[in-house]
Amino acid sequence: GRAAEATADAAMQLLDTGRIPDGIRLFQRAIDLGYRKPSGLILLARRLTENSRSENALEVLDLLSDDDED
Repeated sequence: GRAAEATADAAMQLLDTGRIPDGIRLFQRAIDLGYRKPSGLILLARRLTENSRSENALEVLDLLSDDDED
């Protein structure tokens, strides 16, 4: 929904300005709210991988395939 999109947009701004932990935390909130835009999820997964959180990155990428089942 709109809240998820707005939260993800704010998270991307944090990531872009180098506030990686805050951006990742906010992005997780967007996902909890239902955010599933592939470009955003891939960006988040990339940031997680860059920050030695590959396991979390794989969980995010798993969300991409969830949409195919609907």
